[in-house]
Amino acid sequence: MTHFFTFRLRRAGHIVRVGKGSSAKRKRARVAAYLAKRYPRTRYNTFELVWHGSEAAAVKHADRLLAGYRRQTGSLPPRNTRRGGGARALPRCKGRMGDGSRCANGALAGNYGYCGRHR
Repeated sequence: MTHFFTFRLRRAGHIVRVGKGSSAKRKRARVAAYLAKRYPRTRYNTFELVWHGSEAAAVKHADRLLAGYRRQTGSLPPRNTRRGGGARALPRCKGRMGDGSRCANGALAGNYGYCGRHR
């Protein structure tokens, strides 16, 4: 089973990068190794970690973290400006929300590319 998480990398108390990832086991040591391998040049001191039940929940939480940072500072974190964020391992739902924006949930297998809400 895959476990999804969101993280905030901090250097001297300032957020350097916000993102999401996945791990085969729900252990902080595994996440620390993943972040050290994935972001070797970020030079972060600490990281904050939040576990999620699905990739869609992790994507939504990372989007909220980035929106909050952008609202407070007017820009993205330094290490998010080049690549941003939001890459997904699983397919996204094809459905649309009431305001016309795309659904952020993951598509269910065998459901023609839609989530449980848009079946």
